[in-house]
Amino acid sequence: EGKPPTPVATVIKGLGPSWAWGPGFVVVWSTADSGFAVVDLVSHARRILRAPDSSLGMYGPVVSQDGKELIAAEWRAMGEWNRLHVIPIAGGTWTRVKYDVAGDPTPMLWDADGIFVDVSSSLALGTLPARVWRAKRSGEPFRQFLKRVQHCTSGFYAVISLSRDHRRAVCTEIRGLPDVWLVTDFDPDVR
Repeated sequence: EGKPPTPVATVIKGLGPSWAWGPGFVVVWSTADSGFAVVDLVSHARRILRAPDSSLGMYGPVVSQDGKELIAAEWRAMGEWNRLHVIPIAGGTWTRVKYDVAGDPTPMLWDADGIFVDVSSSLALGTLPARVWRAKRSGEPFRQFLKRVQHCTSGFYAVISLSRDHRRAVCTEIRGLPDVWLVTDFDPDVR
């Protein structure tokens, strides 16, 4: 509408995707409040869904189709896989989602066909049997949905996106191009 943008939260750089749309609201991870800010798009009223004390941060929120809950991943200490939680938008108890896949999960879609999660890993390529996992409903175990695509890069920043009909996916391919320089008459004492 041409109006100036309205800031809603402060996010730590590098936390990954940390906001999501809901029906009539937006959910944003707020570092200052240590929780998700739920911001009404009309009144701009804001309330906080406070994270558990053990959380270092949350990322990848996805709102359920009915707009009543969201699923998000908990940022954990180095060397520990991140965890998934279901959070009621109206406030209340956070429920940890059973998740037995080795890797760091990023929720990507939650619709009538289930909850879809993108799994990345700092392990070597090919160590995960699938890239996208699905649970038919909250609380059910996740099952393989989409195998790793040959050119999809593994890693936290190489996010994959799934179409609404679940028939296509878009992923990131990170390429390292060689950049070699030859320096003649090099003098290490000259800086």
